[in-house]
Amino acid sequence: MIIEFAAVSLSTAILIAASILPYITLKRGIDSPRIGRPKALNGLSLSNCFACGIFLGTCFLGLIPHVQMQEGVILKQLNISDPHSQEYPYLRTNFVILAGFLLILLIEQIAFICAPSSSHNTVLTDAHYHHPEQSSAPRQNNGLSEGDINQPLVDLDSESDQDDLEEIQFRTVVPSHHQHLHDHSDDEHEHGHHHHILPGETGSIEYILLLIALSVHSIFEGIALGAQQELNGFMKFLLSVMVHEVLCSFAYGVSLSKQRIPLKKALGSILFLSFSLPIGILVMAWIGTFEALTALIFRFVLEGIAAGIFIYVASIEMLSAEIPHLPSKAGFVKAFVVVIGAAAFFFINLLLT
Repeated sequence: MIIEFAAVSLSTAILIAASILPYITLKRGIDSPRIGRPKALNGLSLSNCFACGIFLGTCFLGLIPHVQMQEGVILKQLNISDPHSQEYPYLRTNFVILAGFLLILLIEQIAFICAPSSSHNTVLTDAHYHHPEQSSAPRQNNGLSEGDINQPLVDLDSESDQDDLEEIQFRTVVPSHHQHLHDHSDDEHEHGHHHHILPGETGSIEYILLLIALSVHSIFEGIALGAQQELNGFMKFLLSVMVHEVLCSFAYGVSLSKQRIPLKKALGSILFLSFSLPIGILVMAWIGTFEALTALIFRFVLEGIAAGIFIYVASIEMLSAEIPHLPSKAGFVKAFVVVIGAAAFFFINLLLT
């Protein structure tokens, strides 16, 4: 018992370090003064793409196969031998994952509706920081300001010559109180999606969604770890779990830095995520009081929802922010880094298996 406790404590400390180190390192790079525009391919952006690949690998190679396995066990206990049976349609992997995806989509949009409209006027430069390649494209400016006067008509550094020929716009003067609104709406139109900002935040609620998904994943790995009765099996399982957890913790630290989450909130979410594994071990003792079928369904639903959250955050939030819908070499490089992240998770998972 003492050995298991020491091993879990050491693992928790490693997970904390795995998230804090990339967060602090990359945050220093963000806060350091820059000359000119940020580069399209900087270390922070590429690290975020690598993290996105890890999240996608965790979802499709880790969570979804596990949810499918649990579906088979549940149907077997319900005496359903045909996997294509129409009985209990809500106890299907695809349904639960889709429910998780749509649930998070609705929750996020409700949160934005409930946020005061003044929140859209906060820290716009931070929200647009992660689109350096898009900011190089000429924009339609509906008001004159000092920045507009000093800005060249044609951006010679643009990676797309076509953009300069097709999208040159003439400036017109409008009242100054409308200028910010037009700039923001133009940005949303060009980027193809909105940048959401909640009150008091310098980023979206993406980090909260990631925290929920990763925590659910870690808690259930802790539950599986707590089910190991022998010390040898416990240590082997802990080692394999830690490889996945360290990768996910690193990716989460990168994501926190990318979104410029304040230090206190970042530390709080990192601590919660890191302690999810020991929390899962404690939850195992509580779940043991449930009936076997009830415990299985409970776990099946939560892990399926977590998979839906992973798909939403990685695809809708992270990928759409990093890879623009514009012709750009940087977009291809970022997509390739996402593939590398997913491949890294695949090969590590293969070796451990």
